[in-house]
Amino acid sequence: MLVLLGAAGAQAHRRRTEPGPPLPGAGEVQPPAGCSITLLPSSPSLHAGEAATLTGTLSCPGSPAAAAASQTVDVEQHVAGTPGVTLAGSTTTDEAGNFSFTTAAPLERVSSFVAEALGARSPRVRVVVSAAAVTLAGPLPAGSLLPLATRRARLAGTAAEVVFHGTVAPAVPGARVILQRQSRRRADVWRPIAHGLVAPDGSYTLQHAFAVSGPATLRVVVRARGLHATVSEQLTYEIASRRQANSSSQPSPPAAIS
Repeated sequence: MLVLLGAAGAQAHRRRTEPGPPLPGAGEVQPPAGCSITLLPSSPSLHAGEAATLTGTLSCPGSPAAAAASQTVDVEQHVAGTPGVTLAGSTTTDEAGNFSFTTAAPLERVSSFVAEALGARSPRVRVVVSAAAVTLAGPLPAGSLLPLATRRARLAGTAAEVVFHGTVAPAVPGARVILQRQSRRRADVWRPIAHGLVAPDGSYTLQHAFAVSGPATLRVVVRARGLHATVSEQLTYEIASRRQANSSSQPSPPAAIS
């Protein structure tokens, strides 16, 4: 018997006869829905050259307790100043869904990380990286008297410049080094008085002619792209008074002839 179907009937017939999506095969486990994952750095601040360790927990509410156990966790890394993200590595959760991951390569710049497992992604966490050590040394031991550059000497181009030097480790060639002097009115205000760059061997040299007398507390700040600003220890000097500067610039009287 020939049965004629209309357009609607033909469409319904196709829906009944066309194969549906494949069912999970024997032994296949569908990822549980509604999972979440956390991620925290063991230390939010590191020195350049140190590895980062991150920990977290994979949770799957409403699923069997074992759903979060023995799961692979991928950790993505973004390095400041570089495009895109890379796979820093993978780790596996324990029976409770907890995991720990340590970067194979030490961090050289500020980095952010994201953990992913069973379709869940953690919030992004940031690890700040700074230079391991910045030293500062002056021409004389701290507490010494340094010369004042008078206005007359500055105009004549004869002002004596004081030389400061130090090192940055690990070396960050091309990083900016800023010599700062603390404000005498506000201890939290530091004014830049000299600038320089870090050499390939990690050393730097700064020169400055002091135009303000009195106590001078100094420090250097190192800034580089991808690195958190690093501050040296402070040095305090006494800058000669205007009277001392003028007296030192006067020629000595001729010796008496006996």
